[in-house]
Amino acid sequence: MVPPILFAQNKTRFTVLPESAAEKATRMCSGPLRFDGTWRPKYDDVRSIESHLRAVSDLRNVSGRRIEHPRQYYRQYLGIIVNNRKLIYINAFCDSDITRHERHSKRLVNICDGGSCFWGAVYDVATKQFSDLRINGSG
Repeated sequence: MVPPILFAQNKTRFTVLPESAAEKATRMCSGPLRFDGTWRPKYDDVRSIESHLRAVSDLRNVSGRRIEHPRQYYRQYLGIIVNNRKLIYINAFCDSDITRHERHSKRLVNICDGGSCFWGAVYDVATKQFSDLRINGSG
């Protein structure tokens, strides 16, 4: 199990959300469309996603846009299950007042029409591949 990781600790820009945060994930502007269940990522899963994060830059969304520097965004990680596959949904956003409040470590941040300051993607734990890039305001 991953201990709660807050943005302010060790200058990290990510947190692993509790499974209870998933209830609103399907209604997010840059979130996954559907999933069958949730799970809690372990430390090795988070370490893997962080070590491969730069590969998000290789993805393009439906409009052809991409995220050039994914590490510069604050990231929330949520374990989701789709067709019996363990995936990690990445909810990413720019530095703002949101990061100054503790609630971002427990609840998904959802801001619509925020342009490229908000994006989401999916990470497959088994294949270590990213997919389904969605950039808020552009698909």
